[in-house]
Amino acid sequence: MSINRLEHTVIKNDHLFQAWKREESLAELESFLQFNWEQRSIFYEDRNPNTKQQFIKFLSHGDIKTHNYVGTITFNGEKLNIFPKVFRPLSVQCSDENLSLKHLMDNIVQWLEYCNRISYPFINIFGELSDSKDFLDLFITLYINMVLDAIDRGIYYQYEEETEDCKCIKGKFDVKDYFISKIPGGEYDRFSCTYSNFQADNMVNRIIKYTCMLLLNAASDKNSLKIRKIINKLDEVTFVRCVPQDCDNIRLSKMHRKYYSILNLSKMFLSNKTSTFDA
Repeated sequence: MSINRLEHTVIKNDHLFQAWKREESLAELESFLQFNWEQRSIFYEDRNPNTKQQFIKFLSHGDIKTHNYVGTITFNGEKLNIFPKVFRPLSVQCSDENLSLKHLMDNIVQWLEYCNRISYPFINIFGELSDSKDFLDLFITLYINMVLDAIDRGIYYQYEEETEDCKCIKGKFDVKDYFISKIPGGEYDRFSCTYSNFQADNMVNRIIKYTCMLLLNAASDKNSLKIRKIINKLDEVTFVRCVPQDCDNIRLSKMHRKYYSILNLSKMFLSNKTSTFDA
């Protein structure tokens, strides 16, 4: 069940979901929104100095008022869709309930078409995104198409340090290990060496592979096929559990700047995996 409302409109307590009406539930909702407000820099930087959440105002008598943000809030199994005021009905007799999530999704896609902050790898972004059933599906579509575009141009390779016992010296030779471990053990022809190997099995691709595996169950059938294609292309990449902080530790050269957008979206998905993406 969902409620559709415009920006800056009051929702009376009587019109709220049953699961949201109680004072305790509203307090939990406010805490939930406050947590998301504090984490918003994961998604965008609005330079808003306010430390208190700005998504919804909590009024007296259990009423709430939509504030300066649009989107979908899912809490306690219910969904509140907040639409931009551009969707205000022409007739004052027309109810906000006539608005559907499809209206919002189509316009979000149109806005993304002329967004100049990210270079989307689509000939027709509207055609790719217009079938998205919700915001999660839209972000998944953006993500996997950006990843596919990057991989099709060439899988990301970088130098990774490896340490192993070799029969001949290469890279940096561990002299101490040779005299303390190898000679006493009779392994005169074994040398512990550390060297750099140019390979696809690096942290960038591990993050992408883990994120794709994470999204597989939440993706539409069409997106699932693309995700499996990505996973197959990254077959030689080790599957390891990744966390949002791993994305912050990546340093990329200017020629790989497109991967910044991919890593930002990866961090968004990884940050929300514990809440099944509803946050």
